[in-house]
Amino acid sequence: MLLRLQKLALAKAFSSAGSKPWLVIGAAVWLVRLAGRAGDPGTGVIHRTVLAPGEQLVISERPPATRRGRSRRG
Repeated sequence: MLLRLQKLALAKAFSSAGSKPWLVIGAAVWLVRLAGRAGDPGTGVIHRTVLAPGEQLVISERPPATRRGRSRRG
């Protein structure tokens, strides 16, 4: 939601009939988003294991399901 507001505010600020309040709103939303990202430590270690010689680890990602429970890719 904040990204959408930021894009809207900056688009209105830099349009031909732009206004300073929209620029201020866009900058304020950008700062809020930046502060939120700075406080988020991100994803840490999810799984850790020791592999023996000859063992392998397969990392895969499933596509998100649609509303009907089917995948988007086919």
